Amino acid sequence: MSHTEQLVKEAAELSIKELEKRFEELQQKIHKRSLFMNFGTFINSYILHRVGLHITKPEIVNQLAGSMISPQGYWSYSGSFWSFLHKPDEWNKVYKMLADDYSKVVFDWFIKYRTATMMAQSAIADDLYPFKPLIELRGQSRIQKHVLSNSFIVKGLKIKGVDVDILRDTFDYNQYSYHNIVEAKAGDVVIDAGAYRGDTPLYFSLKVREKGIVYAFEPDNENYTYLDKNIKLNNLKSIKPLKAGVGLKNSLAYEIGVKSGVTLKCEDNSNEKIGNIKVYSIDSFISENKINRVDFIKMDIEGGELDALKGAENVLKQYKPQLAICVYHKPEDLLNIANYLKMIVPDYNLYLDQKSTSWGDTIIYAMVQTNK
Repeated sequence: MSHTEQLVKEAAELSIKELEKRFEELQQKIHKRSLFMNFGTFINSYILHRVGLHITKPEIVNQLAGSMISPQGYWSYSGSFWSFLHKPDEWNKVYKMLADDYSKVVFDWFIKYRTATMMAQSAIADDLYPFKPLIELRGQSRIQKHVLSNSFIVKGLKIKGVDVDILRDTFDYNQYSYHNIVEAKAGDVVIDAGAYRGDTPLYFSLKVREKGIVYAFEPDNENYTYLDKNIKLNNLKSIKPLKAGVGLKNSLAYEIGVKSGVTLKCEDNSNEKIGNIKVYSIDSFISENKINRVDFIKMDIEGGELDALKGAENVLKQYKPQLAICVYHKPEDLLNIANYLKMIVPDYNLYLDQKSTSWGDTIIYAMVQTNK
């Protein structure tokens, strides 16, 4: 049995035991109500039989997969699980790509947590597989809210319009740095794709200082307004905001979603969708603006990361920038993005970290080790 298969088996068995335990507890509570008790017994035996005992049978997997896809996007929660079952060898290759033991621990958690989420839903997965390294950081935040100006004070910066949880991810948890190994440095040229309302560009401004520059891409109108406001509020000359997205190629797009969940779609004339949002490939943006190097690229663009990386192929090959790329939006993001990065730049060392205690904010980092 492969490493990935072993992780799935362990998580599935533990999830089944937890479901059985909770069903038994529920049945005891409603013992006097025979109708509910019998219904609970039925659910227990039926679900555990269909999902638990026969989870590796392809016909059951496929049948469940068809029934689980919904307009609400449940597939995004279950898709990884089916991928683990059908492509364990490919996931094992990603495991072996990771450059340190900590990243491999995060990989193991990633597989088990997503399996438990599929088997028993996220509330049980949270209990079975809490992400302990991040939990230890809770309660240590120094972020303060300035009541009079309705803004947060973070490391000497004023920030408006950003939730405190997002600020903690960015500044307290160092979401876009990896253990002082992968991080933006003084004088760096940074591409921030998915700048939201300015939390990450401001974070990078502290890293690159006066001699560096941060190109902050944000396509959403409301988010961009706050982004621009937060830059001016702090008089930061090192941040260059762009009301645009990044993607596979230069195009126009329209947006779906709200706030931090904005997703860009290419113009679709067949559906009479008219795009008015500029989308750049990073390669073309760097070329058109005669930028002579890129040192760091961060991406959090709601599932568009792989296309945007493909649109940065020349930049990746020529400059080999350090990377911090979100890999949690689509079921196979981690698998596909890791493989793409190693194909384009075989010298990349890949690292993996988790910056939330549950589903989101899984990030792959990359850097080429230099001999000093």
